[in-house]
Amino acid sequence: MFLNCHTYFSFTYATLSVEALVQQASQLGVSQLTLTDIHHTSAALDFIHHCQAAGIQWALGVEFRSQHRLQYLGLARSHRGFQTLNEALTMASERELDWPDTLCLPEVVIIYPWGSRPPEQLGDHEYLGLRATQCQQVREVPHKLRQKLVAWHPVTLRHPQDLTIHRVLRSIDQNILLTQLDDRGGARAEDCLITPQQLRQQFASFPFLLQQAEQLHRACQWKMDVQAPKNKRFFTRSRADDYALLQKLAWTGFAYRYPEPPRESLGESLGESSNAYREWEVVRQRLTRELEVIDTMGFTANYLIVWDVIGYAEKQGYFWIGRGSAANSMVAYCLKITDVDPIALELTFERFINPHRAVPPDFDMDFSWTDRDDVLDYIFRRYGKGHVTFLSTYNRFKRDSALREVAKIYGLPKAEIDRLGKEPVLTPLHHPLSEEITALARHLI
Repeated sequence: MFLNCHTYFSFTYATLSVEALVQQASQLGVSQLTLTDIHHTSAALDFIHHCQAAGIQWALGVEFRSQHRLQYLGLARSHRGFQTLNEALTMASERELDWPDTLCLPEVVIIYPWGSRPPEQLGDHEYLGLRATQCQQVREVPHKLRQKLVAWHPVTLRHPQDLTIHRVLRSIDQNILLTQLDDRGGARAEDCLITPQQLRQQFASFPFLLQQAEQLHRACQWKMDVQAPKNKRFFTRSRADDYALLQKLAWTGFAYRYPEPPRESLGESLGESSNAYREWEVVRQRLTRELEVIDTMGFTANYLIVWDVIGYAEKQGYFWIGRGSAANSMVAYCLKITDVDPIALELTFERFINPHRAVPPDFDMDFSWTDRDDVLDYIFRRYGKGHVTFLSTYNRFKRDSALREVAKIYGLPKAEIDRLGKEPVLTPLHHPLSEEITALARHLI
């Protein structure tokens, strides 16, 4: 029903969080949502989780823009379609490409805004979307082509009052004054979620537009397993071979890290020697237990992949530091992934891996900036570009940065912007717009 929903992962454009979008939809009785953030699919997994919890039927897609203007929506008809959308985004980002006027991807439906293409030129996978205010244009379309038309009600704002925040974000993105912003490429005040009844009323003159939008949404529903691990299952050819290799490497490393003490000796050192051997046996038993837990949890390949990367770095003469909770693992220590002795420091393995936590282990490896790119290049070459991904951290506005960005689009001089940052309590000495700027900045934090 709503084929074009944005979250704030449509950076410097939308004002809704994923949770707020789905929560509001549930409160309004909306049963179908399609997530189409601008050039991003970062919110997809959270969107699915929230929709499933709320009993809302979900679909995934991407909104494509050029020069801040909408070109078309791409909706995934299947898992393969979602993959091709992501591959297209990656390729365009790497090569700094502009999006073509038309797009044809396997298992992807394309929706163009009304007026961008004649209906008679649409392919089997292409449709035209009409806003409620454009419904009368349907009369111009021959009946045999009306099956290519769908209702289009974009969702960008939580409330009409958020339009000001939306305009502020777009001005910041384009690095222009708020008064210079061209609103033709942005959202409208009505681009909010509404009830299904209100939507039906808006399209009452041509109800088939809504029906065809619902049919298209159903055609783009598919299942995604968001629970099962997506990591490489085997490092070798099988789980058994993986475990045999990990055992061999771990025990070889154990002999290096923890040399076997003498079982007995003569004279006064007899008691000390016996104690040392008993302590070594305890350490040996811990390694056995760690290996068993790693195998039972299915994390053997994780260790071997990191060991492989470390092996490459060692051959190149690079230095690295393994840190974080991985230091609690004796197996990691024996494989030289870490250089911290968990026995000497009394670190518990269960803090890193335990049977009550199914999350795969997280290895934090630090390399010098001079070596890091080469190590990353090795990972991509070794495992294939289609099987390696980066995890991103998204920076959000903080108080000072929000104040400065909003003040800039209002045209404040640098001295006034600096005063706002240094003197948060407003006085008559501040610029007359300071109160308005401060209020808007709070919405960005």
